[in-house]
Amino acid sequence: MVFAHAWRPAVAATSFARGAPRDAPNSAPDRWTPALPPARFLRFQRLCRESQFGRVFRHPIRVKGYAFIVMAAPQAPRRRARLGLAVARRNARLAVQRVRLKRIVRESFRRHQDRLYGLDLVVMTRPSAVSLEAAKLRAELTQHWETLVCEAGRARTSQAISG
Repeated sequence: MVFAHAWRPAVAATSFARGAPRDAPNSAPDRWTPALPPARFLRFQRLCRESQFGRVFRHPIRVKGYAFIVMAAPQAPRRRARLGLAVARRNARLAVQRVRLKRIVRESFRRHQDRLYGLDLVVMTRPSAVSLEAAKLRAELTQHWETLVCEAGRARTSQAISG
């Protein structure tokens, strides 16, 4: 008995990426694209454990706004900033609303994380955040980040003087 394998047609060069022609493997790109900062929210950038959140909640530097409450706790000065999100269901009833708020906070954090070195941050939402447009939410977060950097600098200076 002879078994024959099912025949498959060869993949055409234009079938890749919805009909776009495939580049040769070693060809140079036809145009220069600038390097973008990483767009992902990686694990080392997150507060994951209850103990990490608890450390921020025990001795926070707190900034309150119309849509967000942001708390920060200084960590080692050369460590990267980490972010924890607390979007309560009572503040944003629909999952779509909670996901939207988290996405906006993560994006703002990603854009400002180079200035937030040495801070663990927890962002909590208020009920008014759901009704605001994204531009106003981003503006408020930018203001919070700047305030926290100043406050953390003062806290570190006072600790160095007293301790």
